[in-house]
Amino acid sequence: MEANKEIKDVEMEVVKSPEEEQKELLNLLLADIKQNVINLEKAVDNIETRFITRVLRTFPNIRRRLTDVALAKIINIHVPQDDPSKAVLLKYIGKETESMELDQESNDKNQSKTYLPEVETYLCLLVLIYLHDKKEYEKGAELSSNYIERIISFNRRTMDMLAAKFYFYYSRFFELTNRLSSIRTTLLAAQRTTALRHDNESQATILNLILRNYLYYNLV
Repeated sequence: MEANKEIKDVEMEVVKSPEEEQKELLNLLLADIKQNVINLEKAVDNIETRFITRVLRTFPNIRRRLTDVALAKIINIHVPQDDPSKAVLLKYIGKETESMELDQESNDKNQSKTYLPEVETYLCLLVLIYLHDKKEYEKGAELSSNYIERIISFNRRTMDMLAAKFYFYYSRFFELTNRLSSIRTTLLAAQRTTALRHDNESQATILNLILRNYLYYNLV
């Protein structure tokens, strides 16, 4: 009887409140995304795309756990304070006026690092995926449209797989808002650019998106 009582006492001790559970889940998500940022930095430092592949494999798991609060925290931690994209990303998740409490040491450490295009694109993709799952299609189309020229401007092999994923969501948002024809010229221009750069990942994705675009309007 005493042994059973001790077991029950232990079980009662480990019971966590809903607030504690939410905080723990948030910290786990932040840790996973921090690891992805580290992998992106490794990919750039070593010019190794296998680290990008690792990041892409985590998207389904991270996607299920994303919230506006988590995204705001992530953006505040990983985007430099003076970078204009910070306010833009926060605006699209409705957290532009929210003041986040940051760990000063962690913040200072991030400020000293170069804000890589790969990390920037990864965070933008997280916001796009969040908007897609929340059915905020107009916002997603607007954000991806504002960012597309920047994506096309990057000529880095470590960007190829991330860019390919971005092109998919760019086209998807415009399909969901019934405006696919408006991006056909942009997709054709992007296809030419990726072909010249030998960006096979993006080129394959864009070719499929162009074909889907034509089929959508019965032009094939």
